[in-house]
Amino acid sequence: MAEATSSVCIMIDRLQHQYCIGFGALHEKKFYVTTAIDYVNAAPHIGHAYEKIAADVVARYHRLNGANVFFLTGVDEHGSKVEKSAEAAGMTPIAFCDQISSTFEKSWRNLNLSFDYFIRTTESRHAKVVQHLFAKLKEQGDIYKSTYNGLYCEGCEDFVKRARSETSKVIAPLTKKHLKYWPKTTTFLS
Repeated sequence: MAEATSSVCIMIDRLQHQYCIGFGALHEKKFYVTTAIDYVNAAPHIGHAYEKIAADVVARYHRLNGANVFFLTGVDEHGSKVEKSAEAAGMTPIAFCDQISSTFEKSWRNLNLSFDYFIRTTESRHAKVVQHLFAKLKEQGDIYKSTYNGLYCEGCEDFVKRARSETSKVIAPLTKKHLKYWPKTTTFLS
């Protein structure tokens, strides 16, 4: 765990921030808190706000107790749902992401959340860090390419085991939508 944590700290240091992940404990009065990055296939809703407000409470608590806090939030601008939402809106994916992402950031500013940085996965800065991390993992032999075959729920963005789906109709248990068989070639961690 210490090796993984130091790797994360190195990546954060490369972003010009000297913070370490403490998983609830303060390390030299430094604390890093992040939220899930939300898909921008639609405007933010109360569920998104709930999580960001909870993270804000944690960040403010640690600041009040003297910690040097870095609070990160943002959006994920990739995925089939984002692409389909852009198409339905008659927009290019990047124009759609620009519009919806600004709605997310404005919403969090209107709630007076104390985040230090709002990341967008289309930023060149983000891409550079991900490419660096990916290259490092590949160099260490920690990733490999393979194909995963299975029943896929686009609404959940998740593969569903047959045992979890309704056996007679192959329907996702959560969304109740029909699953499609999808062979997906992707990169896996060792």
